[in-house]
Amino acid sequence: MEISKGHSFQTDGGQAVEEAIAAWSQVQRDKIDFLLIYYSTKQSAEQVAAALNHHFPDTPMAGCSTAGEFLDNARYEGSLVILGVHSSGIRWQVGCLTNVHQFDPLTTQPLLEELASGLGTPLGELSPEKHFAIVIQDGLSMKEELITASLAMQLKEVTLLGGSAGDDLQFNKTTQIINGQAVSDAAVVILGESELPFTIIKDQHYVPKGELVVVTDADVKNRRVDTLDGRAAAEVFAELVEVPYDELAAFDFGRNPLIYSERGEHYVRSIQKIEDDGALTFYCAIEPGMLLELGERESPLENLQNSLDKTETSLGSVELLFVFSGILCKLETDDQSERAYWGEMLHQFSNNVIGFDTYGEQLNGLHINQTLVAIGFHNSP
Repeated sequence: MEISKGHSFQTDGGQAVEEAIAAWSQVQRDKIDFLLIYYSTKQSAEQVAAALNHHFPDTPMAGCSTAGEFLDNARYEGSLVILGVHSSGIRWQVGCLTNVHQFDPLTTQPLLEELASGLGTPLGELSPEKHFAIVIQDGLSMKEELITASLAMQLKEVTLLGGSAGDDLQFNKTTQIINGQAVSDAAVVILGESELPFTIIKDQHYVPKGELVVVTDADVKNRRVDTLDGRAAAEVFAELVEVPYDELAAFDFGRNPLIYSERGEHYVRSIQKIEDDGALTFYCAIEPGMLLELGERESPLENLQNSLDKTETSLGSVELLFVFSGILCKLETDDQSERAYWGEMLHQFSNNVIGFDTYGEQLNGLHINQTLVAIGFHNSP
């Protein structure tokens, strides 16, 4: 496996690409099989895409705007980061779902069939040992749950992971890049086939405290919960966290999210805000009848180290790591040394790391929050 990578803080998107790839020789550029690009709102997606299309007109590529970028051990804001992969052991196909604000689940099967065909394997014959899928989608579409579930249903046992594009917490518009084109209101889907072993990582530093509530009334479309246990949702939550109701607006919801559990796995459901009528709006799907538990924060650094330590070691070291990490995890701390150590741990785990701070994370059929999901590729079978 050969990796090329670079970054830039140039605000002109074209100049940022030029600076980021300046050290790559023409031989390196010609070899690249797949490009992954993340950028901030300071760089124009159209300028970034045009420069990439100029230098890599026939190379499969994917990327998006973010709420923060990382490369190896460094965590950036306002930058462009790029990584190119060359490996005879991995093949890539990239496609796109468009107009996702009006997403039709019937569009997922034709797209995945086309991508699978590009790999020479019918969709129904994809293998979870050899194949994987990544989705990079509009983090403001409010359709991440439906898109993720629809993709996972077609992929069956094949792992699906990814992240929701951000826009530096402006909550205005996110953009995506696919094969040298800039798009928005889209979900970029990557389907890969790997002869090299790969590992999936899920890390979150919240555990349920055992204090249960049930969603009794919710507006699913708008991710709004009106009542918990038959009472105003915000009032119930204030009691759970032992905070006076009139002080709840200033409460750091990221410290005590609610957690949904399924088959022994815990998934964070993050609260976005309190509505004037006492309802709670969430960052991901909430449905009536859902049983939730108050979450308790553990050490993010210790948890990440434990997650990495538990990762399969018999396969050897991880050469390449794609990371999707929830923006609320970063916002929990202003401690730059802690953020730096987070990056160091990932880089010690893998020689090459690229990722971004997301507006939501996807793993198999679920859209989740305040979690890190990643796929790591080993260098040899």
